[in-house]
This record gives sequence, structure tokens and C-alpha cells, in this order.
Amino acid sequence: MNDFDLGRLLRLKTSIAAAAQGDKVEPADAPSLTNGYRRMRAQVAELVGEAELEAEFNEMFPEIHEFQGPSGPGPRGLINWHTEATTAGTNAKRLLEQLSGWIEGLIEEQTLAERIQAEAAERVKQEKGFESV
Repeated sequence: MNDFDLGRLLRLKTSIAAAAQGDKVEPADAPSLTNGYRRMRAQVAELVGEAELEAEFNEMFPEIHEFQGPSGPGPRGLINWHTEATTAGTNAKRLLEQLSGWIEGLIEEQTLAERIQAEAAERVKQEKGFESV
């Protein structure tokens, strides 16, 4: 098991969840969502870069291109841009949500042993309390 900085994991998870917030993706959101995913992915990639999780991370969270402005002049260019922007923004939002969940799994993994020990200690404490009654 890898030992990660739990504080950093929690900060990243919160930042990623905030970037993915919102119900409906508008075309105008595409640049910020794709850029946000790229930045957050880079932060997590740095964190797991030397760990055994690198291959899993790279498989699950591909690099994406930052979305740019309209692709061409005229109404057809605007329609294409709208479609491309909506698709890019939606994909980036979903990747951010998945990344947030993946980091939640890392946090759970890091704290599992401590939680099991705490629960066992609590059970022992309760059992001893019942014996003395």
C-alpha cells in the first residue's frame, strides 16, 4: 500500500468535486472544464507518478485537449462549435467526477487500517464494559 499525504488527497478531492459541480454543462463551460480536468489530472498524476497506481491512473484518466473557441465562421461553424463544446465539457465534467471518486477510494484505502483498529478497540471497550456489569 502506498502512503499518500492525506491532507493533500482531501484538498485535491474537494477541489476536483468543486470543479465538477453543476447539473447541466453549457457550451461556454467547455474551456474551463477541460482546463480544470487537465490541471487536476496533472496534480494527481504527480502524486501517483512513482506509485504502483500509475498504470491504473493512466488507464482510467486519459489526457484530453484543452477546448478552444469556435472552429469556423458562419452558422455551420457555430453549430459545430456548440456540439463540440457541449461534448468536450460533458466529458471533462464526467472525468472530474470519476477522478474525485477515485481519490475518495485512495483516502478510504489509506484510512482503512486505522478505522478497523478503532472499531476493534471500541468493541473491546464495549465488551469489557458489559463484563463488569
